[in-house]
Amino acid sequence: MRPDRWSAVLVVALAAGLSVVSPGAPAAAQTAPDDPGGWKAAGLSLLLPGWGQRSQGKTSLANVLTGIEAAGWLGIWGWTSYEDWRRSDSRRWAAARAAADIEGKDRRWYEALEDFPDLVTWNAFQYSGLGDPALAYPEGVGYEWRWESESAWGRYRDLRRLARLAKNLSRVAVGSIVAVRLTGAVAALITARSGAGPETVPLEKPSVPAIAPWWSSTPDGVAAGIIIRW
Repeated sequence: MRPDRWSAVLVVALAAGLSVVSPGAPAAAQTAPDDPGGWKAAGLSLLLPGWGQRSQGKTSLANVLTGIEAAGWLGIWGWTSYEDWRRSDSRRWAAARAAADIEGKDRRWYEALEDFPDLVTWNAFQYSGLGDPALAYPEGVGYEWRWESESAWGRYRDLRRLARLAKNLSRVAVGSIVAVRLTGAVAALITARSGAGPETVPLEKPSVPAIAPWWSSTPDGVAAGIIIRW
């Protein structure tokens, strides 16, 4: 991924994280009487999960949605970095262990290194009737490779598999971001239509101190109280 794209990812993740830890407005100020249908809050949630919930006074749900958003962007950054790292490792490994010239090669050529031990076997398969002759590479112009051992070839396949796994996981992170935004928008609409107000803290019932009976204040009163009880 290019540096400018990394910068965009980090800025969005930072903004999401700041919205989690930023103090919210008081519950009474977070109500949205000008948005009875919840469409404004839903739009805010689509823009960044949690904003719509904050406008409705749902601070706890806002923090959860925004945290998932931030985690999704960090997941994209982490898994994409890991994918690039493993692909670079696999190419350097091919150059070192298969005597391959990795400059200017397309994706299909790297896949051929994963499936065939050398260029001669690859071309023979393409001309055998099972493959496509148009996919054969010319020999003697830098497309040759030959793995020095089965273990070296297996290591290359492992690196490629790890890169594909990281790519799939980054797609899962993208899906989680889309899902949490849609969830936030739907939750904002449901909140507006259900008439649920902002989060409130229940007040505790004040405790009333016990008052001693009037006859317990004096010795005579104590005696009177005993007589009354009997």
